[in-house]
Amino acid sequence: MLLESSKIKMECLESFKGKKSFGDKKLINDLKKLLKIFEKEFKFKGISQLDLSLTLCGKKRIKSLNRIYRKKDKITDVLSFPVHDFFLKKKLSGYIGLGDIIICLDVAKTQAKEFKISVREELIHLFVHGFLHLLGYDHEISKKEEKKMFALESKLISQLKD
Repeated sequence: MLLESSKIKMECLESFKGKKSFGDKKLINDLKKLLKIFEKEFKFKGISQLDLSLTLCGKKRIKSLNRIYRKKDKITDVLSFPVHDFFLKKKLSGYIGLGDIIICLDVAKTQAKEFKISVREELIHLFVHGFLHLLGYDHEISKKEEKKMFALESKLISQLKD
């Protein structure tokens, strides 16, 4: 499934059997709104189009990817694979492949119960988190960067509710 705004195109994929989350119309509408919110927030001057992918997967796939690419042999909630390091610090123009976001649906469901929110809300949070990583934000660098990234996450998600 392809979702797009005026500058961002996102391919949505699911790599497991069972009920398809991208069949949830409210989730799809929220993702479309977020693409527009990202454009408004970040401007992306000089960029004609940004492409990215969002994949939902199971625990086995996310653990394997985490082990291979991050050398962490454990299940995680979201992984981001940016094409460009520190996207926001470079002057990029034209067509840009932004990268890939992989979310573990099983972990999202578990965390949604833990946080007492809907699975859709947790998927939205993980998507925003992953998108910020694609742009070069990294909460693991320092407490200052963590505070900055998490504040931006909250700001973007709150705009979705407006």
